[in-house]
Amino acid sequence: MSQGSSYFVKPLCLTGEKPVCIDVCSGCCCSTRYSFPQKKEVVSKMRCAHYGVQCCEGGECAPKCCTTDVKPIQSTAFGGVGVPMHKVKINEEYILCAACCCMATMFIPETDADARGCEVLDRRLCCEMDMKFDMAPETPTDYAVYIDNIYQYACISPTTCFKGMARVSCMMIKYAFPCDDEVPFSIACCGLVLVGESAKFKSPAPFRPSSAALVGGVESSSSKGEYLPSNLGSSSMSQQHGVPVAVAVPINGAPESTEMER
Repeated sequence: MSQGSSYFVKPLCLTGEKPVCIDVCSGCCCSTRYSFPQKKEVVSKMRCAHYGVQCCEGGECAPKCCTTDVKPIQSTAFGGVGVPMHKVKINEEYILCAACCCMATMFIPETDADARGCEVLDRRLCCEMDMKFDMAPETPTDYAVYIDNIYQYACISPTTCFKGMARVSCMMIKYAFPCDDEVPFSIACCGLVLVGESAKFKSPAPFRPSSAALVGGVESSSSKGEYLPSNLGSSSMSQQHGVPVAVAVPINGAPESTEMER
């Protein structure tokens, strides 16, 4: 149906490798083109004309009517289209929340390029929309610094009612009806899956159920299944004439007099 792309590129016009500005457009039996400095593939001759009447050519006065020596646009004039894009690598996904046929997940990017950009893919019956913004190129040394936007609208054979995905940096929103392997039916909150399959996605570490209860950063003895009475083999502090005196407490609970008390 339609497609387009836009890129931020390196200013190679400073070295003379690329022109300062260039525009090539062709449709039906008409074409519009300009280039500075002159590029032979785009503009064969420098001339000034309007509505088929030429007044000058190459900086000199050369009046003509209905100029016919305009060369067709060469294929090399459309350079810079189709810059290879970096494909984001997603090894493991962590589920944040889910509601039946939609879910929110996160992943850990391996490189800076994996965390850049936004992607939107939406399929509804026979219509598909694919959009990407601020994506990194496949090779950083390419002419394009980064891909501003790429969009495509197409008619496809319907395979589902609707299905889509939206990614912003390392966060993703997925939805599908009916559900499939990529978006399984599930109900989850804060990484805890209540209903549905959870083998495909991991639970974030802060929300995982821990087998050991931590008290003050130290594992408590009760979490190990042990119970120690508070008066078993312990010692207490008592005061005698205003002076703290250690008192040993035996197992039976009867205090014994210490040497200091004697």
